[in-house]
Amino acid sequence: MGKKELLFLPASKAGIQLLYKSLLNGKENKKPAARTSRSKDKIQEIESGISLPVWDFLQFLLNYTTNNKTTRDNKKLTDFIEKYFLNGRLQQKEEETVYIPDNTDQSIPIGLASPVVNELAPMTKALTGTADYQYLFYDTVENCLDLEMQRQMARLLIRLNNSGKRLIVTTYSETMLSELSQLIQISLDKYTKSDIKENQKEKLDKLNLTKEDLLDSKNIHVYQFSIQSDGMSAVDELNF
Repeated sequence: MGKKELLFLPASKAGIQLLYKSLLNGKENKKPAARTSRSKDKIQEIESGISLPVWDFLQFLLNYTTNNKTTRDNKKLTDFIEKYFLNGRLQQKEEETVYIPDNTDQSIPIGLASPVVNELAPMTKALTGTADYQYLFYDTVENCLDLEMQRQMARLLIRLNNSGKRLIVTTYSETMLSELSQLIQISLDKYTKSDIKENQKEKLDKLNLTKEDLLDSKNIHVYQFSIQSDGMSAVDELNF
């Protein structure tokens, strides 16, 4: 099993899954080379017309095969995804990914499954494939998720981080921010006085959460992207 640093999960991952073979047609073994020349206002596009992070995601889909050890190591995480998002499971049949709903033997091509299934399929593959990704860049984590599923996504992100994955997450959703903020604030209670720790348990019980939903690390950074008058983005770290 090979260690790899980073997997980029783009905002358009559900659509890319349906088209990745067409996008890679004739380019499977031609990794694009980034041009070294840069102008002041924009970075030159790479020769293939596909950005390197998206190219890596295409290759990830193309070369995905299941790995027994990775699947065992991440079973708690994939069980969580199947329970709260998929209501079923994914299965790889040679080059085809199929979706099998709970309590059925029906195999549905992933392209015909729900948007939520397509949205979470790459994460499931990242947790069951041959590559061991240390960093996950998860763009627009709330895509296709209703408010309740956004709550469960916040829990999943905490569990991914606790399992050793390092996450870079972007979101436009106030619900997503609120859910993550709440979980992190409850998590930080464990670094305070014992009476507040008791209050933490009460909060967990009230919200139907467990200790697995508490973040182990205090290494958290929050950044806000703002559009300036010249159209460029400014990135500011927020106090947390």
